[in-house]
Amino acid sequence: MSTESATPAPAPMDLKRITTEMHELEDRLQLVGELESGGPVVFWLTQRLVKRLVPHLLSWLQPAAPGVTAVASVPDYHTDAIQSFAQQAAIAQLPEQPPVQTAQQDNKWLVDSIDVARTPEIIALTFKFGEQKATLLMAQQPLRQWLAILHDQCRKGEWALDIWPDWIIDSAPSENQQVRATVH
Repeated sequence: MSTESATPAPAPMDLKRITTEMHELEDRLQLVGELESGGPVVFWLTQRLVKRLVPHLLSWLQPAAPGVTAVASVPDYHTDAIQSFAQQAAIAQLPEQPPVQTAQQDNKWLVDSIDVARTPEIIALTFKFGEQKATLLMAQQPLRQWLAILHDQCRKGEWALDIWPDWIIDSAPSENQQVRATVH
């Protein structure tokens, strides 16, 4: 009979807010999260992971109407207009706040996967890096705000923008205006 004790997995970290920035040298997005416990955590997202994440986030904002079958080649201008308006309103209501600060010696992790869980009111993103996990909860308004930031940073990094719908692109501030990179 073995008496080995299993090492417990580290407790998941709950994020209160994040700052998202493109680092051209790394060609990655850096997310600096403020933990509910007060400390910072830094993690990186690759373009490949962002390209897989964004469609899941968009689908939560664009629920299919019951009984309606969409034809993929025919744009739904009414829905796009409503989405564009909601996106512009979210951007306009993004509060000015300082970025989440980190120290040079803070641990930095490369995210290897993201779990997405959703209810009608909340979407939960669990960023996984090795045995570590950090979870961010967002309602629709903060998610729209973060999508605007994410799109802006992807554009800044000259990443392919083919994953972004017109209602995000059309709602984006002009090149000389940047979306504040902090969401809470």
